[in-house]
Amino acid sequence: MKHLTFNKKGETHKPIKHWKTDNVTEVAIYQGSRGENPDIDFIVKYREEGKRLRTPSHTHWIVDMLVKAEFNKTVLLDYINDMIKLYDETTPFESVDERNNYTLRQPNLMTSKYNVLQGHGYYTIGTLTSFIELFSKCE
Repeated sequence: MKHLTFNKKGETHKPIKHWKTDNVTEVAIYQGSRGENPDIDFIVKYREEGKRLRTPSHTHWIVDMLVKAEFNKTVLLDYINDMIKLYDETTPFESVDERNNYTLRQPNLMTSKYNVLQGHGYYTIGTLTSFIELFSKCE
């Protein structure tokens, strides 16, 4: 797990929770400090094998979807509609325990359902779905 640790302003940050989203990518959450409830706030980062730990950029995952759209607009639209439904049905964490014990629910299901989009764009469906699921929990 050391590969998911980072330093900022002289402070070491270790993941609260992390998930393997595909063969080479791990997504992790770290303690945040913003919003009305800073105790349950979190930061999302990911690391691909052999690369550095990064914060997912909204621009990067949106461009990733545009690349996937070039491959198959109809399937991507179905995926986006599923992500909108996920967002609409997701509620933010209500406690530190809920956040710390959270299990991602959608990546495996969406990877199976939208496997045709794998290999198109930068992120796998599992990683992309993980970002969206966690961003939805943070809203």
